[in-house]
Amino acid sequence: MRALTSLTLFAVALSLALPARAAEIEPILKGSELHRNAVYGGDSRRDVWRLAPDGTLTGNYRVQRPATASYYTIEGAVSGRWSVQNNTLCVEAEGLEGDVIEGNGVQRICFDVRKAGFGQNEYVATNTASGANWQVFIYPGQDG
Repeated sequence: MRALTSLTLFAVALSLALPARAAEIEPILKGSELHRNAVYGGDSRRDVWRLAPDGTLTGNYRVQRPATASYYTIEGAVSGRWSVQNNTLCVEAEGLEGDVIEGNGVQRICFDVRKAGFGQNEYVATNTASGANWQVFIYPGQDG
């Protein structure tokens, strides 16, 4: 019985580590609300994105940066487009922390999105360029 329990736990852990395929992740993303957050070097960033079925993206972000005895907060809007390409979520938008495209203020970031944690809506999104990991929660919209 103990070996069966260990084998079951190993299978669950392995399934959580496998990346979600584009065919699986794209329908989940269409019309959803995506919450992502991470803490790096003391800064914490939290985003809320609405991923419309037509490929548009709107949302906002909040960055909290430590300051003397408090936090300095930066807030702003995110707007642009999203798509799933080569098994990754790619976002081209203003208000991101990625590379600027052609000086027009739009940035592009791609993420390898895979199921993580035990929550139904919990994922990990790894920036394919930098390797930075984001905790992500994807909530299906009315269309999803």
